[in-house]
Amino acid sequence: MKLESYIVNAFSENLAEGNPAGVIIYKESIPDELMLKIAIDMGKSETAFIRRINNTEYTIRWFSPNKEMTLCGHATLAASKVLFDTFNYRYITFKSFANQYNVEIKQDESISMKFPLDDYAPLEKQEIYNDFFENIEIEECFYGTKTKKVVLVIKENCNIKLIKPKYEYMFQNKGIYSNGIGITKKSTSADFETRYFNPWAGVNEDPVTGSVHTLLAKYWGDTLGKSHLIAKQVSYRPGIINLEIDSNYVHISGKAKIVFQGKLTI
Repeated sequence: MKLESYIVNAFSENLAEGNPAGVIIYKESIPDELMLKIAIDMGKSETAFIRRINNTEYTIRWFSPNKEMTLCGHATLAASKVLFDTFNYRYITFKSFANQYNVEIKQDESISMKFPLDDYAPLEKQEIYNDFFENIEIEECFYGTKTKKVVLVIKENCNIKLIKPKYEYMFQNKGIYSNGIGITKKSTSADFETRYFNPWAGVNEDPVTGSVHTLLAKYWGDTLGKSHLIAKQVSYRPGIINLEIDSNYVHISGKAKIVFQGKLTI
């Protein structure tokens, strides 16, 4: 069997920027174990598997090299880019096991994805976070009530790029933080900056992360009193994310670039 396969830089139109995701289009059923093996061979932080239901409706599943993920924003953006470019759709509906996600392409060719907004709850600042990261000064700590991701808010004058994670030590420890840790701060060049880490899912640093911004949109929207936000993820492959809060949802928008297209043989 040969499967249509793609690599797409999500949240950037440039080479060597944004978050590269695998995209697999399949027609016949594929076992979960095989999807995981394909994700390993694709070699990206996540791979989206999409299957047409009818018209512009598709099922979607996301796999990291270690496990199936409950949500992946950048791989959803990547899958949308492939379908918009291939079929000239203007909108798509993705259906996962738990939710339905509506996606549309805007006049400027950016892609807007509608996700449930994640609320946040405070956490105590555990000493282990200082063990995980060098050069960090934590002001606040919270987690997402839906995504269960932990976020550390650092001082505005801290250089977020200089933070050095200890990935092996992080992976060896398990706790509420095992669904991923974001680090964020107010920015002078955007509304806020972020980095995101999840060695527990086989992704040391995720370059540009859609799912954690369902949580960050709520936090920074409340903190700054804004419904439209611009976020910068300042990883080794930076990207820009536009966020628009709409009641209990957030529209996450960005551009993408297809950098590889081929056939995967299984």
